[in-house]
Amino acid sequence: TEPLPMDDTPLTWVDTSAQLQQLCQVLEGCTEIGVDLEHHSVRSFQGFTCLMQISSREHDYLVDTIQLRGHMHMLLGVFTNPHITKIFHGSDSDVKWLQRDFGLYIVNLFDTGQAARVLELPSFSFAYLLESLCGQSSDKRYQLADWRLRPLPLELIQYARMDTHFLPYIYDQLRQTLSERAGGGDKLIRTVLSKSSAVSMQEYQKEVFDPNGYTLLISRSGKALTPTQTAVFAKLYAWRDQTARDKDESHHYVLPSTLLFKLATSLPKDAAAVLEACRPSVPPLVREAAERVAEIVASGLAEGGDSMAVDLAHAQQTKELGQMAVPDEGEVYVQAAWVLDDEEGGLASGAPPPEIVVAEQNKTLDSSVPGPSSLFARQVTVGASKGDAASRAKVDQILSSLGTFPALTGASVAAKENGAAEPEASARAQPEKEEGAQDDADTEMPKSINEIFKLSNQNRRRN
Repeated sequence: TEPLPMDDTPLTWVDTSAQLQQLCQVLEGCTEIGVDLEHHSVRSFQGFTCLMQISSREHDYLVDTIQLRGHMHMLLGVFTNPHITKIFHGSDSDVKWLQRDFGLYIVNLFDTGQAARVLELPSFSFAYLLESLCGQSSDKRYQLADWRLRPLPLELIQYARMDTHFLPYIYDQLRQTLSERAGGGDKLIRTVLSKSSAVSMQEYQKEVFDPNGYTLLISRSGKALTPTQTAVFAKLYAWRDQTARDKDESHHYVLPSTLLFKLATSLPKDAAAVLEACRPSVPPLVREAAERVAEIVASGLAEGGDSMAVDLAHAQQTKELGQMAVPDEGEVYVQAAWVLDDEEGGLASGAPPPEIVVAEQNKTLDSSVPGPSSLFARQVTVGASKGDAASRAKVDQILSSLGTFPALTGASVAAKENGAAEPEASARAQPEKEEGAQDDADTEMPKSINEIFKLSNQNRRRN
């Protein structure tokens, strides 16, 4: 059956206990009703229900739940009557709000959002169902309206009515489609009812402060905070929650998360700096407690004092890395004293090649002897060349920035500078020469980078 146009459907505003009692008697004679709630949470810590919309197939009702908060329990008989289908859309929050504010529970729930999911529709939103099944569109401007207003403006009344006026008809259309998809059976309808029942079984639990909850907020933001900033963030996070509870305000009203991050990263030192960090829109409770916020930041700084050196080093290293120019390929070779000869493809003849000193732990092939597997565990000595001083300084700078200089240099460099002889490489078994193999001069183990280049060039020409 097509729904009645809204203009032809009677509307009743319910704001007295007598009217509510009369409404309960009318609803007891219905087989299905559409229900929705309007909620306010900006200026309240827990939030509260401001309006309940109920629609039968012939009548729309708007219940002033602010005025009737102490009488809403009268609807418990209707809401728990298994012979009356309560049609909601996206009822997860509604179920909890009804329990929290009025002690109401729902039996025989049909959630049109769950039906849309079972049918795998292009969208699960109420706006999509309203437009695709009823040819209607709702005004998105009123989604965040202040539903505490009394008297309620006409445009909000119309918006609220539309949320339930078409629900019985949408319910009919979805049930028919579910039945058709199941070949005329009720399998998919039962699936939707089962999922809806699971939603109605949710229990409201008062939000309890989690002292580690700030870590999830940081993780979701994708922002990287230093240890000190994180300590300050945790302190401000706890202050925000306690203030919200004490003042019965939302977290967002006390201190929006964007400003929470801004304060934790800018680390203001006094009340004036706190206000400056929050401009241009300073939250009223932050303005009122600016000195206290500055004290909390200082407390976080003191608590994170052990991490300050790490923070400063991190900031300095980031600054230096940001100022470092990226050298091109030619500059890299010059810095390393590896200047290629165009003709030979080896090292330029003007400078002796750098020498490689193999660390003692890398001379053995015995796998039972533990040794560092990292590339940076090898000990390197730069040989004498025209670029030696610059190369040595560059190597020291790079290794120092990596924090691995002591492990990379050390014994071999000291030994080389003191004129100590290089230890001979341990002997290795050589395979027998095959027929046609090159003589010993060609297959001899290269002793320098220059010989490696030359041997590589010879092999390339030969092949």
